[in-house]
Amino acid sequence: MIKVLKSFVVGPLEEYAPGVADEMVRVGYTSSSASQHMAFVAHLSRWMVESNRTVGKLTVEVLEQFFASRQVEGYVNYRTMKSARLLLRLLRPTGSSSRRPKQPRCSYCWVVLVTIWHR
Repeated sequence: MIKVLKSFVVGPLEEYAPGVADEMVRVGYTSSSASQHMAFVAHLSRWMVESNRTVGKLTVEVLEQFFASRQVEGYVNYRTMKSARLLLRLLRPTGSSSRRPKQPRCSYCWVVLVTIWHR
């Protein structure tokens, strides 16, 4: 378990939490927005544990199931694929200065990222 920006992140996204926080600072998120986004990442990671999902199985369909569950639970924010863009960018290899997404570290995330890119 790791605490990042007031949120405890456990599960498959735990190792990515510091990178997500760094990226939010880099791109200019306010502290309030960054805290809310990290709470979203923490919720996704907990849901992945409960659903027995790994980062390698993070597909468009899996994310849509997560967003549907957030809607049913009454969440009004972070319920669309756009919410996952920053996280998915971090799952791809570093070193790209191109705006076009490169192949991510997990093969399924590439499908998710390209799908989001074209929306």
